[in-house]
Amino acid sequence: MFSELLQGQYHVPIPAPEESLLARHASSRLAECTEALSQVGGTRSAGFTSVILPQAQPVIEAIGHAIAYAAGVKANLPKPILDIYESSIIRQDPAWYSEHGMPRTAQLVREDKAVSSFIPELPKYLSALEIENYVAAPVVSDARWKAYLSLLIVYSGHASPSELISCSTIPETIARM
Repeated sequence: MFSELLQGQYHVPIPAPEESLLARHASSRLAECTEALSQVGGTRSAGFTSVILPQAQPVIEAIGHAIAYAAGVKANLPKPILDIYESSIIRQDPAWYSEHGMPRTAQLVREDKAVSSFIPELPKYLSALEIENYVAAPVVSDARWKAYLSLLIVYSGHASPSELISCSTIPETIARM
């Protein structure tokens, strides 16, 4: 399907490159592969197998990330969530971003700003998910966890640490048995 996409037989509605950095990345990667396809001699060439096909997954993922980001913008997700998502995607192809005007240091600073603005809001975002309606595990809240712990059987004894068998003495202990 990737080869058909490159040949223009299929069209995926990628957001316009002006819409976001991730859309620019996806459009650029797709264009690079389309150009490379003509340089390697088409889909039946050895160059297609060695040059183009290894790019299929990262390019398709880049398209998906651009679409997901655009959907997040359209859904009015908070900016810190969009920024943290964008930063996590930039980490997947830092060379492309460096080649297109965002040096590694700028990438790191951008990610730090995204994380710094996201972390203080994290409890609010998690609360808004209402995850307790979907997850039965007691670890989902402090109250549930404490209630769960109170139900566990407590075993106790009079052993001291010096009486415990260390992993290194297990073979000797077994040999004496």
